[in-house]
Amino acid sequence: MRSSIRQRFGLGLIILVMVVGSANIIARWSLGKYRTDVEALIDQTIPQLDSLLRLQTSAQGITQNTLAFLQTKDDQYLLSRTGWVRETERLIGVMDGLTDDTNQPVQAAYVALRRSVQSIIEDTQTFIDRSATDDPRVIERRFDQVRDLNLSFDTRFKTYRDLVTEEGVQRRANISNNPLRYMNVLGVIGVIALIGMTILFHHMIFKPIRALQKTAQTVAAGDYAQRAEVKRLDEIGDVFVAFNHLLDSINNEQQALRDQVERVDQARHEAEIARSDAAAQLDTIQNQRAIIRSMSVPILPVGKRMLVVPLIGELGPQRLKTLQTNVLGRISTDRPRWIIIDVTGVPVIDNMVSQAFSELIDSVRLLGSEPMLVGIRPEVAQALVTTGMNFNSLVVEATLQAGIAYAERHS
Repeated sequence: MRSSIRQRFGLGLIILVMVVGSANIIARWSLGKYRTDVEALIDQTIPQLDSLLRLQTSAQGITQNTLAFLQTKDDQYLLSRTGWVRETERLIGVMDGLTDDTNQPVQAAYVALRRSVQSIIEDTQTFIDRSATDDPRVIERRFDQVRDLNLSFDTRFKTYRDLVTEEGVQRRANISNNPLRYMNVLGVIGVIALIGMTILFHHMIFKPIRALQKTAQTVAAGDYAQRAEVKRLDEIGDVFVAFNHLLDSINNEQQALRDQVERVDQARHEAEIARSDAAAQLDTIQNQRAIIRSMSVPILPVGKRMLVVPLIGELGPQRLKTLQTNVLGRISTDRPRWIIIDVTGVPVIDNMVSQAFSELIDSVRLLGSEPMLVGIRPEVAQALVTTGMNFNSLVVEATLQAGIAYAERHS
């Protein structure tokens, strides 16, 4: 059966177009799925971490206002605590909808965190209800109990946060690997198609043309009787006429391949833009975390010319830096007479914390305010003496109430 070169070439071109078209469809589908998966990951992970950090702040607001009320019996702290309780309950509702029920470790960690938050709300309310009949020694024990609640919450907060972050990282790695797999498959398909087309062209065109070239050279030398050896039933005798058209077809095919490369490059560029958008979202989370850290050092106005700085929990380098920045900033704006630093809730004071306190006290005096240190427990006092902190000109009172009373007498 006669099969012309045009027919064979057309069949090969159709196959190539089908392969290229299929590869293009697969590439577009994989990149679209990648963008969809990235958007889904951002829509879930970012609100989940943001709500978690807000939940930490609201829980701290509950405990800090509870301690402030137990110390001062000021109803404004009860109102503030009520606001934080409502915010906490709202955030719990939000996180109920964001937590992945199918991930058992994450779900278990979230249940533990939720119980811890509920304990903070219920136990601090119990302490407030009993505060009217509690003597000072019982109130001091309440401080330790509130601190234990905070420690329990922090432990479960970190566990849940680490699990959520690890889940997000794993999902992102899986999402990033999927387009690479499809690209590898497309690369293999392209190589196979290229090899197949090369072999096809070699047997169908290149060998006959080389034979025809010899014949043409022989004919050009004057041997007009020389003929090319024909081994197939095709239009080899019409090659002289169809040669230019064949070259045009090859050029068109090459242009089609270049166009496909441009489309693949454009798709890759769009994927890079999607990755850049994800990085920008992560930068936004980092900025939000910095804002939340600045809220970990509350500064409470008491009276007309007093600022109370209640400190609870461990004081790391970042928190000490935030403490100094916030206190000095409030002095510049409020011009208070007294800065009362309450360290009742600080479990440990080492050389770094002592040095930071000394620098803060000197800075407060340079700005025209008087520093006062209250709530020093015995073990904290021993640590401060060991670190060599100078108490010669520093006002020190046992409790926050005593410090406020002293400041009112000397204002």
